[in-house]
Amino acid sequence: MLTHTNLIHNTMTYTWMLMYMLTFGVNGPIEHHLYIGEFTDEWQCQAYLHDNKVKITKNLLEWHDEGDLTGFDYFCEGRYGE
Repeated sequence: MLTHTNLIHNTMTYTWMLMYMLTFGVNGPIEHHLYIGEFTDEWQCQAYLHDNKVKITKNLLEWHDEGDLTGFDYFCEGRYGE
């Protein structure tokens, strides 16, 4: 039986993306940014991060550190898309 939920899941795909979070100052803003997307599963995303962490970190610091960046972290996030 085809239900509304099945119909939605049949037309949407689940994609994993490598995201990074930046913190600025002690009580400063927190920002989330997409680094790269379209991994088929979390393990593929984690493997990419493992194999490219130095390059990714150099890019992150070049793009965002103007002296007020106090921390950053990476995570793989899954989302539904069309």
